[in-house]
Amino acid sequence: SPNYLVSSCTLHDLQTSLRNAVEQVLGVGGTNEDGQFMKTAMQMLHGAYNIQKWMETDEIKMILSFVLSREGLEKKFKLLPEPVLTRWWLVGACEVMLKLFFGTWQNVIRGILIYSKSSSTVNKFASGTLGLVKKTTIRSDHELLCTFHSWFLFPHFHYFQCGDKMIGGTPSFSARNVAVRYFVMKCQIEQQ
Repeated sequence: SPNYLVSSCTLHDLQTSLRNAVEQVLGVGGTNEDGQFMKTAMQMLHGAYNIQKWMETDEIKMILSFVLSREGLEKKFKLLPEPVLTRWWLVGACEVMLKLFFGTWQNVIRGILIYSKSSSTVNKFASGTLGLVKKTTIRSDHELLCTFHSWFLFPHFHYFQCGDKMIGGTPSFSARNVAVRYFVMKCQIEQQ
């Protein structure tokens, strides 16, 4: 309405529209009706995150430690945030972090395949994820998600969450600027 100057947090709605687009075009993760893992970029992302959850075991910690020390990344490596589709910021952040350490993740996955029992759950996730990593179309979708997050989503969401200097600057949703920021976002998309 033209009478409203402030709107409530609409980031969740914006994320829902992005989630719907990704699910329709790139697909979702999970398994199909036959119990086979879906062959999508989202499944690759969830596979890597699920492997990370097993890093609590001594065996997986040892593999990660070995790979990181061999690559000199002990202090630089960061774990993946959980890629929750209704929180697109997290999906994008997870994609970017995976891309940053893509080779390291591949080496960790290969290590899991070598040192874990082939019947173990972590081995199945590792095998499925490595298969997805090798697919050109999935890598292409991964690049698209990373680029979209870095170029468009992260800068605008970061702006919204930095807080409003007019009300103390506390990090929170900056509702007062939604209309103007959405105009800037729309212009950025139209200019590309």
